[in-house]
Amino acid sequence: MSNSFAQETDFVCPACEHRFHAGVWLIVDAAERPDLVAQAVGGRLHTLTCPRCHQTGAVDAPLLLYRPGQEPLLLFSPRRVVTTHKMRRTPATCWAC
Repeated sequence: MSNSFAQETDFVCPACEHRFHAGVWLIVDAAERPDLVAQAVGGRLHTLTCPRCHQTGAVDAPLLLYRPGQEPLLLFSPRRVVTTHKMRRTPATCWAC
């Protein structure tokens, strides 16, 4: 069983208003998914591309990095903006919100 977890979420492209479904990684086990760790270090883990117009945008999402056998064992990066209104919004209408 995998420790890594991506939450499937609905998005609306801010450029062309196309609705699409994508996974956003919230928990990454560094030992089992070094590819995702590399994306996180490069600032690309929470970047989505619209399947219609190919516009890219960053999703404001938290990330828990589990590093078995390393210190610290857990690294947490919270969302940048958290409000009750934005947490309830579905589908997300702004990738950077």
